[in-house]
Amino acid sequence: MSAAKSFYVVREPEWTIVVDTDKEFDARLVALEVREQKGEFTKPEFMSSPKPARERIDPHLLGDPQDYQGTRYWVIPA
Repeated sequence: MSAAKSFYVVREPEWTIVVDTDKEFDARLVALEVREQKGEFTKPEFMSSPKPARERIDPHLLGDPQDYQGTRYWVIPA
């Protein structure tokens, strides 16, 4: 039996970001921070605002989280 939990997910061309928050705004901030860390702001495919969507995911499948200003998140390569 899976213990799926609801997360915000942002699908980018080169990775997926899973954010452990109840606030869409926070999910967008985390996605923008990941873009900045990866230096992707200059590429056309990263010019539009991130579009978080709620998805149910088993957190045990995600591995160790990263942290941005107290919000846990995972970056999964495409």
